[in-house]
Amino acid sequence: ILPLLMVSCVSNANIYLSRYCIERVFRPRKLDRCHPRELLECAFDIITPTGNSFLPIAETIYTICEIIQEFPVLQERNYSIYLNHTALLKAILLHCGIPEDKLNQVYTILYDAVTEKLTKREVEAKFCNLSLPSNNLVRLYRFIEQKGELQDLTLLLNTMVKQKTGVASLVKLGMKDLEETVGLLKKLGIKFQISINLGLVYKIQQHNGIIFQFIAYIKRRQRTVTDILAAGGRYDHMVSVTNLSYWA
Repeated sequence: ILPLLMVSCVSNANIYLSRYCIERVFRPRKLDRCHPRELLECAFDIITPTGNSFLPIAETIYTICEIIQEFPVLQERNYSIYLNHTALLKAILLHCGIPEDKLNQVYTILYDAVTEKLTKREVEAKFCNLSLPSNNLVRLYRFIEQKGELQDLTLLLNTMVKQKTGVASLVKLGMKDLEETVGLLKKLGIKFQISINLGLVYKIQQHNGIIFQFIAYIKRRQRTVTDILAAGGRYDHMVSVTNLSYWA
């Protein structure tokens, strides 16, 4: 992604660019000292002169839906679309008593839980190592285990709006952006089930704003496993930081 950010910097962000790239990538294995797992990955990005439009993220999700429709084997898996917002996730953590200086550690734990690198018991053990009170963890799980349409989660999310001013503003921003994004996806005629997953975490240090995931639950060796086909999000913050560094 760095070469693409440099293109944006050189053009001083006055650019509209769509690109895709298919190449080999490497993923670490669970066992230490093992050769990384090699696979082919398709990445695509959209850069626009302004960051206040949700059309690029909707267009990206729509493109993935079209790809799925081209392959019967993917159609059979019945993928769903999960959405979340980094502001909403931060608001939940702050509301549940997670200190600001421990947010990144909690993001990492939640990401490992989402990608099934950790069991629920291992996740709870890591939270205990952060010396978080048990009642805070109970409250946290109450939020991050929730999935559904935005209107179904509104009552739960509104409990945070009445709290600290900073948390309330984060919740309102997240709900507004998610509502606009879901509206665009429906206008584009996307037939896949779209749900808000309050526990969805994906490269929080890289993305800001809307994040998404295409996921299916498939049976393999007499057990149900998650199949994550695609994931992504907005990285406006990375672009702005890179621009500042480049032109400084």
